[in-house]
Amino acid sequence: MIVVGCSTADALFEYYIRATTEYFEAADNLSNLVGLHHQFVVAKGQTEQAGAKCRAALLAIEKHHVEHNCG
Repeated sequence: MIVVGCSTADALFEYYIRATTEYFEAADNLSNLVGLHHQFVVAKGQTEQAGAKCRAALLAIEKHHVEHNCG
């Protein structure tokens, strides 16, 4: 756990770490499915969702830091 002195910022950062890991794993899985059309399409959608989740988590951290001047 990363401690920045603000429990909300800590929680947002932990969520971002999980989202980033999920995004990495989805992209890794996608790379293994090149040539398998149906599975690739499904995995591509999952990767795009994980990427959106990761970007949203980072934006939440940035917004919190601006609003609360913590971190």
